[in-house]
Amino acid sequence: AAVSPAYLVEIAPIRIRGFIGASCQIGITVGILLFYILGMRKFNLSWRALARCGLALDLVFLVLSPLFMPESPSWLAKVKRDHTAAAESLRRLGRERESICSSMGDDNEDNDRCDDHAEPACTN
Repeated sequence: AAVSPAYLVEIAPIRIRGFIGASCQIGITVGILLFYILGMRKFNLSWRALARCGLALDLVFLVLSPLFMPESPSWLAKVKRDHTAAAESLRRLGRERESICSSMGDDNEDNDRCDDHAEPACTN
């Protein structure tokens, strides 16, 4: 429950990171509400049918989503120190004009280390 919002916040543009983080929790809450509504007696669905439906949705997302998910640019730059791969990840996310350092955010204490690199990925 914590990994998905963290990943989504890392790959999101800085201006919408708060919205993305909050929307994960709102999506969970709306999903719970939806299954409560579907479990009401007038829909006549058993708890087993609801559990199977939820499991099927989760399996589809768990199997298909890694095929399309790029690695986080900030993780590639900070942990792997691979600025070329980080720039490629930013390009796949449609943020090629952004530098890796600016994609990490203003509150990152490692931003001063970005300026030390000569890679073109850390220049605007």
